[in-house]
Amino acid sequence: MSIIQWDETFSVNDDDLDSQHKTWFGLLNRLHEAMLNADSDSLVQAKADSLKAMIEYTRFHFSTEEAFMKQIDYPGIGEHVELHRKFIEQLNQLSDDYHAGRVLLGTKMIKFMQQWLTDHIKEEDRKYAAFLS
Repeated sequence: MSIIQWDETFSVNDDDLDSQHKTWFGLLNRLHEAMLNADSDSLVQAKADSLKAMIEYTRFHFSTEEAFMKQIDYPGIGEHVELHRKFIEQLNQLSDDYHAGRVLLGTKMIKFMQQWLTDHIKEEDRKYAAFLS
């Protein structure tokens, strides 16, 4: 069961960035599936592996997106980069807390990531898409 599905309302009218967003959705869905379906012996490792992949891809994507915004001379780049920085900070804290046993990676955390991605792409990323139009 997917927690997030790509559709054209997420498009930023750039094939590379749209493709990266689709990959990001796949990683979040994989994390969600690991949470739902892994057996108890492999659940902790499956969650840890999926969370690590999500964080690494987030950094890669943000780096690509920020370079793109710089290339097009997007005037809102400073605020956008700050949103990225704060989200990476939240993911790093989540990872640290998860590995230290202070937090469980459950539905609430998955929903937070799903909501952040949805809101960020549809509201913030669409601003640079509109700037290009």
